[in-house]
Amino acid sequence: MVAPMNIHDEILCVTNPDFVELVAETVQKAVESFRKYVPLIGMKWNLAMDNWAEKKHTAQQLHITYER
Repeated sequence: MVAPMNIHDEILCVTNPDFVELVAETVQKAVESFRKYVPLIGMKWNLAMDNWAEKKHTAQQLHITYER
């Protein structure tokens, strides 16, 4: 379903389009599970891209951040 690739502080993860929502939900739960240990933990990622060049410029980003 996924093919992750770690580069520096990023994890690029090609995902079968049928599983994007499931992967997004799973990642969000995982990030939240670490919040009690790392209160300022956060993550953002793109939900849909045609190629890697779009990773910084897509409108479909999901952000998980801490409460202010």
